Amino acid sequence: MPPVLQISVFLSSSSSSSQKKSDPRDIHVGIVGAGLAGLRAARFFEENSIRYTILEGSDRIGGRVYPFEYENGYLQHGAEYLNGIDNEIFDIVQKNELGQERVPDLFMLDENVITFVDGKVVSSGINSIWNLFIDSLNETLFREAESCEKLKTRSVLLRINEHFEAFLEKTNIARENAEIFKKLKLMFCNFFQTEWSSPVGELALENITLWDDGTDDEDSLVLNKFGFQKILEKFKSEVSMKNVLLNSKVLNINYCLSENDSKIRVRLENNTDLFYDHVIVTSSLGYLKQFSRKMFSPELPFDKQQAIQNMGFGSNMKIFLEYKNPWWPENVSTIQIAPKSKYPDRFSKLTENLMVFQPSSWASNILIAWIADNGPSEVGIMKNQELLDAINDFLQENLKSEFPSISKAIRVFRHSWIYDEFALGSYSYLKSDTYQQNTIENLTAPITSDENRPLVCFAGEHTSPQMYQTTVGAAESGLREAKRILNYYSMN
Repeated sequence: MPPVLQISVFLSSSSSSSQKKSDPRDIHVGIVGAGLAGLRAARFFEENSIRYTILEGSDRIGGRVYPFEYENGYLQHGAEYLNGIDNEIFDIVQKNELGQERVPDLFMLDENVITFVDGKVVSSGINSIWNLFIDSLNETLFREAESCEKLKTRSVLLRINEHFEAFLEKTNIARENAEIFKKLKLMFCNFFQTEWSSPVGELALENITLWDDGTDDEDSLVLNKFGFQKILEKFKSEVSMKNVLLNSKVLNINYCLSENDSKIRVRLENNTDLFYDHVIVTSSLGYLKQFSRKMFSPELPFDKQQAIQNMGFGSNMKIFLEYKNPWWPENVSTIQIAPKSKYPDRFSKLTENLMVFQPSSWASNILIAWIADNGPSEVGIMKNQELLDAINDFLQENLKSEFPSISKAIRVFRHSWIYDEFALGSYSYLKSDTYQQNTIENLTAPITSDENRPLVCFAGEHTSPQMYQTTVGAAESGLREAKRILNYYSMN
């Protein structure tokens, strides 16, 4: 359902009556962005014979879905997993047999996970104690977020630290083991940072219960080597590519109407002016944070601007390491590292966040480093060889006790989302210090005329009430806003 809040601008009554169109097939809709939100809106308009144009600033479609070809398949710079089963993207996966396996989201140390602390593999005894604590802690965090209003806006880090200190006091642990558990806690916090694309100190506890993919299954679906490439191809096939204008960066959306002009003017970077009856903005939250004040005329209303700033938008990153041959055991799902060594200052932000390495689900010679917090900003300014040397040194130093003959990666692939001109980060989250209950509602609210005509609509993963952060949430938001526009004509 559309949110209750709507933001209205003045349109004179004489203009309203003369400009109103009873047939939506007479209108033209501008869609800013060719990610899944924009493509899904376009598909709806295609199905309903409504004229539309997608304005995409970059030279490709897909947004933060970014598969790139490798050998006989595709690796993913962007979206990797799929959540939920009651949605059309999952239907595409099922019909095309793109699913591969489900991977638990929870941080657990099982037989397929090798964990290194200070250069040594953590013992099974320590693993057992830690798993019991983590299992209990996950349940406690969920219960606190669900039942205690005062705790909803507290940071996940604060609650983890408080429960961890109680764990150390309650459990009779030798000093040397206590130091290991402290390192395990750091890795647990890093799990939240990579999973939620948020500094754990900013992540509101409310995220744990508000985010909901509609299932009781806490596992994400890993797609096969054609997964998101085929999904993107499916979305692309259902729109008219002649209506997609690449390299068309939007500088300004002027929604100030007059008696003589009821069109919304969209100005491109090349100073071309385009005119539409409605505009759907699917720009990333990171882009809106940086450019919204210049992007709209007049400026967006206060509630909208505040919501844009209050919602968090973090950064995580995948670094693909290519080897001639894999050096890790075939059955290993994850290698976790709490490093033992100090590195030069220029590598400090990188190495202190290099904690999670996972073999590719299909490319046997690819190891993926997941990095969050300050790591992506550090990686983004490093040259490929410099990055490769730093990670090779890091792995050899920290894993040599278990893998004395570890080989060096020969090539690295990465995409810096935090420095991507049109993303400026990865995806959204609820911030502990600024979250308000109506934040997502205000992000979603359209700007309307005095006759409730939706002039500027807002879509994108950050506008999804329960599935923000996801491709499913993005696609559903595009459909939601396209329906909003059509519903306006059915009601008038």
